[in-house]
Amino acid sequence: MLYFLFDTIFVGLYPSSVKSPVVILGHHLCTSLYMLIPHFYPAYHWCMSYCMLVEINTWLLIARRRIGGAAITFAFYATWVGLRNIWYPYLIWAFAVEFEHESKLAGTYLNPTIIAMICQVALTILNYYWTFQLVHKLVRTQATGPCTKGGSGGGEMSKPGSKPMAQIYAEHL
Repeated sequence: MLYFLFDTIFVGLYPSSVKSPVVILGHHLCTSLYMLIPHFYPAYHWCMSYCMLVEINTWLLIARRRIGGAAITFAFYATWVGLRNIWYPYLIWAFAVEFEHESKLAGTYLNPTIIAMICQVALTILNYYWTFQLVHKLVRTQATGPCTKGGSGGGEMSKPGSKPMAQIYAEHL
């Protein structure tokens, strides 16, 4: 939770550090609300653990930009597809089962686990939006060739180690 608080403050203070600060702040708000559910409903700790697996991909994103290399790049794309495009949609179904169970216990569909359903759907849509952007950038880069910052071509594909870590991390958001 501290990570999201720190990152929210950072993006709020330095909105130019990311391409879409409003999207990132919305993402952090959604995730922070989401993270409160296991706090009040300990039986759902496993749900947050499953959601946080996506951070493996986030760290690989940073490693890919900072260190580079074929193995890291492969792991980044493999975890992107596996976690963001397959795992997250699956979690919608898994959490729907839990939501249905909790709704029967509560006697109403208006219970706090509805937040998990709304957030999971929203975050999955966001992952597909980011996937579209990623694929678009890859296609554009393939068509025009990679370039370095300040060059011409399909995008800003900087050499590993050429940016501060905070900027690299902020760019993924």
